[in-house]
Amino acid sequence: MRVCLVAILSLTCLLLSCDRKPVEDLPDGVIMGDINCNGTAYDYGDVIMFARFFVAGDTIFGDHIVESAAASDLNQDGVKLDVTDFVYLMKATFCDPLPFSMPAPVKARYVRKWGRFSVDRPMAAVLLVIEGVNYVVEGLDDVVVLTGIVNGNTHVLVCGFEDYNWTCNDFSGPFVRVEGKILRDEWVTPEGQRAYADLVERLDTFAVYQNYPNPFASVTKIGIINPNNGPWKMTIYSSAGKRVAKFEGESGGAFSIYWDASGLPSGIYFYKVEADGKSITKKATLLRGD
Repeated sequence: MRVCLVAILSLTCLLLSCDRKPVEDLPDGVIMGDINCNGTAYDYGDVIMFARFFVAGDTIFGDHIVESAAASDLNQDGVKLDVTDFVYLMKATFCDPLPFSMPAPVKARYVRKWGRFSVDRPMAAVLLVIEGVNYVVEGLDDVVVLTGIVNGNTHVLVCGFEDYNWTCNDFSGPFVRVEGKILRDEWVTPEGQRAYADLVERLDTFAVYQNYPNPFASVTKIGIINPNNGPWKMTIYSSAGKRVAKFEGESGGAFSIYWDASGLPSGIYFYKVEADGKSITKKATLLRGD
């Protein structure tokens, strides 16, 4: 297990300096971030238990429900056991602590077709509550998906985390496939912001998402919505107008393209997507570390 000591120390300093709810206001014996109440905060076990709470309910905490809830208000907003708190815990544990400011909520747009969900801006975690049970849930792209039944409904937690290299992997574009009526949805950005996402049931508008990450060091992802099952192409140009890459196909609906620019120099690039007589051009920034 690799837990970043620098992240823990940084997060502890932020907690001690936060004026929303001082750590000393916690119940006796409770440590902020110690979700599994084993005396150690911000470890892998805390992340796992918090994640399982969203798909199994509070019975997962056993006889320490009150203590776990008190230890969970990591973003100090007064709301316990929230998806935003889970993102703070995940980021803090794996070496990317977030500041304890309360970023303003943002708007997002997600589309759905044949059960396939696609979102137009990067997310760190999404909780979907689907009416009823017996749904097949399939994670798309580089995401971790947990499912369970709580009070007779299917809970689906999606987060971008790669356990093989202990990193948080934010996601956008297509990310999960699940059928059923949505009863509740909660979205949180990589910055810890709550996102209010509008559902568009039909993929009837040609769209190109901003690449993510941006700036990027080598590989970036570009999401596309092609409402028709016809040909499309994406051409990438340097700031001097030189074509450096080209992609094409006949995919319909929402999908993502990964562009590997590891052989190119740092700079501004433009990607132009064309489909059904329409085109959209966006800008990407490549910042190489060498």
